[in-house]
Amino acid sequence: MDDFLSSQGLPPYFAMGDRYGELYDRMVAVTERLDPAEDSARRAERRAEIDELDPGTLATALFDVDATVGAYCRERALAVPTDIDALVDLHLKALGAWLDALEARLPT
Repeated sequence: MDDFLSSQGLPPYFAMGDRYGELYDRMVAVTERLDPAEDSARRAERRAEIDELDPGTLATALFDVDATVGAYCRERALAVPTDIDALVDLHLKALGAWLDALEARLPT
């Protein structure tokens, strides 16, 4: 089976999935540390804001790789990569930086 998957060129996609999976696990861990009282107080407000978005609109630009990497590169005077691996690297780095900033505001 491994030979078949390799012949189809899938291992890089599996590796990318693993990398995003690690980021997802970190996102869950960080969001679990958010103040539940504050979160529940704002939940209805945030849900209403999301419901007002046009169908197909992302609720957060963080999932838009091009937008996230573009902003990250502009803020740091970096060239936006055209290579998909470099683009994914910077997307993961940008999301990691966002999580770092969020985590820094949490009580220890």
